[in-house]
Amino acid sequence: MFFPFHFLLGAMLMAQGDAWREDFDGKELSREWRWLAPTEGPAFSLTERPGFLRVRVPQRQGGYDLWPGRNDAPRLLRAVPPGDWQVEAHLELAEFSSQSNFHIALAAWPSEKFFVGWGPFQGHEIWNMKAPEVWLEYPGRGRILTAPLEGRVARLALRKEGPTYLCLLRRGEEWVEVGRLSSPFPPHFVGLLFKTYGAGPGVVVDVDFVAWQPLPTLPRPEPKVSVILRADQPQHALHPYLYGHFIEHLGRCIYGGIWAERLYNRKFTGRANEQGVVEGWEALGADEHVVFSPDTQVYLAPSQSQRMVIREGGRERGVRQGNLALEAGKSYTVRVVLRGQGLTEPVRVALRQGDRIYAEHHLHVGEEWTRETFTLTVPQDDLNAQFSVTTRGSGTLWLGAVSLMPADHVHGMRRDVLEAIKAIKPPIVRWPGGNFVSGYHWHDGIGDPDRRPPRWDRAWNAWEWNDFGTDEFLRFCREVGAEPYICANAGEGCAEEAAAWVEYCNGPADSRYGSLRAANGHPEPYNVRVWGLGNEMYGRWQLGHLDPEKYALKAVEMAQAMRAASPIPLELVGVGVEADGWDRWNHRVVPLLAHQMEYYSVHYYRGVDVADAPETQYLVVLESLPQVERMLARTAEILAERNPTGRPLPIAFDEWNVWMNISRAETGLEADYTLRDGLWACGIFHLLHRLGDRVKMANLAQLVNVLGALRTNQTQLMKTPLYWAFYLYTNHFGSRFVPAQVEQSFLTPGLPTVDISAALSDDGSRLHLAAINFHPSEAVRVEWHLQGFDPLEEVEEARMTAADPMAANHLGGPEVVRVETRSREWAEVLQEPLPPHSVTLWTLRRRGG
Repeated sequence: MFFPFHFLLGAMLMAQGDAWREDFDGKELSREWRWLAPTEGPAFSLTERPGFLRVRVPQRQGGYDLWPGRNDAPRLLRAVPPGDWQVEAHLELAEFSSQSNFHIALAAWPSEKFFVGWGPFQGHEIWNMKAPEVWLEYPGRGRILTAPLEGRVARLALRKEGPTYLCLLRRGEEWVEVGRLSSPFPPHFVGLLFKTYGAGPGVVVDVDFVAWQPLPTLPRPEPKVSVILRADQPQHALHPYLYGHFIEHLGRCIYGGIWAERLYNRKFTGRANEQGVVEGWEALGADEHVVFSPDTQVYLAPSQSQRMVIREGGRERGVRQGNLALEAGKSYTVRVVLRGQGLTEPVRVALRQGDRIYAEHHLHVGEEWTRETFTLTVPQDDLNAQFSVTTRGSGTLWLGAVSLMPADHVHGMRRDVLEAIKAIKPPIVRWPGGNFVSGYHWHDGIGDPDRRPPRWDRAWNAWEWNDFGTDEFLRFCREVGAEPYICANAGEGCAEEAAAWVEYCNGPADSRYGSLRAANGHPEPYNVRVWGLGNEMYGRWQLGHLDPEKYALKAVEMAQAMRAASPIPLELVGVGVEADGWDRWNHRVVPLLAHQMEYYSVHYYRGVDVADAPETQYLVVLESLPQVERMLARTAEILAERNPTGRPLPIAFDEWNVWMNISRAETGLEADYTLRDGLWACGIFHLLHRLGDRVKMANLAQLVNVLGALRTNQTQLMKTPLYWAFYLYTNHFGSRFVPAQVEQSFLTPGLPTVDISAALSDDGSRLHLAAINFHPSEAVRVEWHLQGFDPLEEVEEARMTAADPMAANHLGGPEVVRVETRSREWAEVLQEPLPPHSVTLWTLRRRGG
């Protein structure tokens, strides 16, 4: 069952569809009702005013609300059977103030946390209302319908006709229809909601009666969409950058995701525990004959090593790190850089489980730093093994750096992650941030990885190991076939630093920084063309935050220096915001910076609270799609108005995603994305197709683990519905946009039930059609009318769906959301409706080539 409800099951089974009326004449609620008050405070009485249900909702900071992110409003629920019906309520606002903020609603309830509510509303704090009105709303969408409230008494009715609710008010002896709302979620309960918000005085409501009666269920026409495509009149080309990605040094996106390193704090930095062992490591064999301490005088990577002074040998002593998942028969590449003084025995490097040694390597350590690389193979699986560096001798041992990677790594990157990324053909990848970049200095991330300095990242309050720097990122881009997009540090960085970075990437081998690149093993220039002029400089969370004019002036200086340092033309991306936001940032920045940029950046995240009802989450996510489209269109209008250059200035939508409001200390921002989010991503692609003449780049944030299209643990990889959305469109869609004329109904106000996009291949021989059915439970038939394209009968179909729109893939579990492809007959496709909560792409080949 898609949206489960889990209470009043017995009452539901008892409901036979007979009409009922509750006059609240008794001293207790009848057993058919359930009073649900998640938070103490609100209360009801059947005796305070005989013949009425009196509900008191007291004053409280923030009120008692039922809205995205809130679930503490009291409610009264009664089960109803499927079918059509009408429910009425007569209620009176007994006590309230002009400062009160409330919604007292007669409601239909698909579940205990989701409602469609119609009733008296007053919003002093937000809406500056002086008197109540009658409003229709559901969680996340307010003021859908409004009507005057005459006095304090409201007689309300909701009439359900299929998926549509008619909102009625009693005016004298007549019922007046105020408006209608379609909802995709069938109700299981009716009842009342007593909602307050803000800090105003509470309310007292008297309910005279609630009455329900079944209505005849009338035949409903089959949901249908009509689509006319003019394939002989394609419009703009779709830039391949629309399917781009973004990776940032945040959580496990790089380390623990793309990067294959298994060890934490492999260069022994940070604070030490009471035994003198640095964070991430623990002492092995500690006793009175060994002293552990961090050493800031003798070190390999600035500016610390782990030292052990062993006064008496004879037993194993050293350090170890656990929580390592090892696989039977798999080999691991180990690298150690050690230094000793007076050591009487070799050093043993081992993979182990306690005293049991799976694999080991012995080496002699001299008085200078000794680097040795070797392979260890383990005989069995162990999900919680340890890595250790020990000796049985006496003397002093310094640990400068160690590394443990699966032996099948690709230049330090996980092979399985790279193969999965290659399959979605990323056209461009943005790096290294994000907020991280405003405190990042690229010099820290080049040269010998074992000697690169760990730095404390103040943007995300975490260690940055600097193992994955410029050369590693550019190797990553080459491995997955992506264009690199490097974001320069416009926060705490400067124009000289940005220009030096450009020269390191693009300068000849005999230039100052090009020679440094050559010395690091890369004599040929990388020729990085796309560069960002900072990240989100408008935000006070950003290191080096600037106001619009100060940012624009700094960005101009950076742009000039960067272009002067590059032998090839650069495409620069300025920092923008959505529409008119952030103190009219775009109006103030664009005239100053337009002549120095080729793209203008916009970011968007759709927040969703995983504690909300699934219905609320579903609509909060999907209803944002038309909002995003309007926002990007408005931003493009402002760019056109404020751009003095006369040349186009397209948008780079270079951070976008669903952001789950969830706290997980062990994984950071790692979301369990569902099919719903995959449908949303496909909806983003469709709106980007429609705006493709104004939006030329888009980058999902992020690619791995952190808000990731891919999720990993040490041994497994999982492809989320976001990943499969990219797989669909990068492998099964065209490049020349074909506009669609669509006639259809809407799932909710502003959100179409089906979203259509179409494109031709470059040579016009193939027509690609895409259809997203957002309805959570109903199939929808599409009537295709193709003009200017006569297809062959056989077509290729690729579809993403699952049994439940909230279905998610999980590490180690079955892949319940994925893309299935098959060959079909076009005539068969025309007769078959789109499954609910699905996205389907068809590739049609032109008859006669």
